[in-house]
Amino acid sequence: MSTAKPYAGRVAKVILYVATSLDGFIAEADGGVSFLEPFQVDGEDHGYAAFMAQVDTLALGARTYEQAVSFGWEYGARPAFVFSRRELPVPPGADVRFVSGAVADVLPQLDGTVFLVGGADLVRQFLEARAIDELNLHVVPVLLGGGIPLFADPPFAEAELTGTEAYSTGVVRLSYRLKGFDGRVPV
Repeated sequence: MSTAKPYAGRVAKVILYVATSLDGFIAEADGGVSFLEPFQVDGEDHGYAAFMAQVDTLALGARTYEQAVSFGWEYGARPAFVFSRRELPVPPGADVRFVSGAVADVLPQLDGTVFLVGGADLVRQFLEARAIDELNLHVVPVLLGGGIPLFADPPFAEAELTGTEAYSTGVVRLSYRLKGFDGRVPV
């Protein structure tokens, strides 16, 4: 775990950037994401590099963190807040901070533009705290027929479509701003 100084808690915005199947699943029943592999092609990152260029901080659930570590930690030294009641291995050079408790209680520790990496339970908790500003949903042209749903028992929320982009792989990005999710103190 990092010994870096804590953040001042000036969240500019929280963005959920995620891939989902046509039928709304972010992972297969066993947590795997092999359904995404056919869409990972050279020369097409579906806007990921541009998105990551604006990210200051990460928020991840424990299982999503474990999966990110198993794939090879790609987030460098960006502060990563892992919602977990247990300490997990930390990749060399990573700035990982294990936190527990309500999202509203942890938000003051976050800073800048926050990439809500997932998983589905953490997404629900952020929605319940009205703490997601933008949704960037990358809809993958696959019907899984089951798995881990992106939204399980979400609270009611209205969204405004702010952008779309179709990629050569058949993936479509849908960007939304969640209305009324502005309860945080602005930067």
